[in-house]
Amino acid sequence: MKRWKQKLKYMTGAAAKAAAFFVGKSHAKRKTSISQIAKKSFGMAMMAWTMFLYTCPVFATDATAAITGKFDVFYDLVAAVIQAIGAVILVWGAFEFGNSMQQQEGGATTRALQRVGGGLVMLVAPTIATAMIG
Repeated sequence: MKRWKQKLKYMTGAAAKAAAFFVGKSHAKRKTSISQIAKKSFGMAMMAWTMFLYTCPVFATDATAAITGKFDVFYDLVAAVIQAIGAVILVWGAFEFGNSMQQQEGGATTRALQRVGGGLVMLVAPTIATAMIG
């Protein structure tokens, strides 16, 4: 008991109040600590009561279908835009490749073939993504 009273001299805050309550410092301190503990305990009990009393079942299967449907529509829109841009780039690259065959510059042919390859990848990208997703 004496050891706790010595340690109580160096304690501050809530730890000192709790120690004073258990060691038996004074009756006034004890009443204050009991009322604080009672308030906190009542608050925690009320929080737990409301948390467990007002629970509602969640029907997430219906909500996921609605959200997944909207994402599918967005995915289809983005895929269509990418395919359209890929088709334009593919046609542009094909015409550029035809023009580069008439010139003697090798760099133009390389750029045209790169453009054709990029257009093909953009045309096939949504199909590859769908296959990867499952």
